[in-house]
Amino acid sequence: MLSMGSLFFGFEAGALDPTEKDAPSLLLGSGRSDWQCTNGQINRTVSLIITLEKNPVCAVWYDKRDEGKGRKMLWSAANDPAYCTPKAGAFLEKLTRMGWACRLDDTVQKDALD
Repeated sequence: MLSMGSLFFGFEAGALDPTEKDAPSLLLGSGRSDWQCTNGQINRTVSLIITLEKNPVCAVWYDKRDEGKGRKMLWSAANDPAYCTPKAGAFLEKLTRMGWACRLDDTVQKDALD
């Protein structure tokens, strides 16, 4: 299972709980976390982006470039940066249940924004 912490900047994994007490502290700044997901020879990327300086304030992107399908925004919020974190977590858990192996890509700078 993924935790709110594991969703943002590589904190330790645990049970996903959108009401976790430290969740607001994870969203005080802007940043980006990417997960590389593989299933056989296919690679996909899930990105959680929080940008408090502009709209949307958060977004979850899904990239299927290896399959020629490009990038798609799955969720975004204009006012609540906390909206996207549980969405990304639930989506990553769904991919895992479907047989994908997802890992946090720690090569992405946490302040590198699209």
